[in-house]
Amino acid sequence: AAFAATGLVSCATLLEGSSQEVTFEAVGATDVMCMLKSEELSYKVYPPQRIWMKRSRLNLEADCFAPGNRHKKFEIVTGVEPYVAANVTNGIAPGVTYDAYSRAFFKYPDVITIDMSDTVAKDSLPPGYETGGGIDPKTIGIEYMGPKKNALPGEAEAAEKRRRAFEEFNREQEFETEREERKAIYDPGVKK
Repeated sequence: AAFAATGLVSCATLLEGSSQEVTFEAVGATDVMCMLKSEELSYKVYPPQRIWMKRSRLNLEADCFAPGNRHKKFEIVTGVEPYVAANVTNGIAPGVTYDAYSRAFFKYPDVITIDMSDTVAKDSLPPGYETGGGIDPKTIGIEYMGPKKNALPGEAEAAEKRRRAFEEFNREQEFETEREERKAIYDPGVKK
């Protein structure tokens, strides 16, 4: 009885549901990819494609990309499901309220066409490291195998540390040898 009463006052919910099937088509380009986003929804679409989408009161922001560095942004506006008008026959307030709560009140267009024919192909900028705007790989500690130098960043500093360590070791050895020689001169009991 409760289900029947709900059905009587919520035509769009009963007939259409809270999700809908939407077809995406692209004109003027192949291999198009679109990101669709709102505060509560997010979809990635590759036209021609048909997907099931949650109905929402929020419009979707479409951000589409096509070969040739072509980019287009537009808004997909949500509308009102036509079946909501049927709530007039069985109680406007409860029917519309229930349809809105279940998201059946809202509807995106059944077919969304992405027209890329008016977007012009353009060159993309070269990477930052080719324009002088990038970070020098030697300064950020990644392996650098540049021309005329097969070395890791910081290898020169490490070589200098090793050289100083060997010099220190050699000085200590010379000092120890000299010390033993002096002991032998002044203390005849010490063997050479």
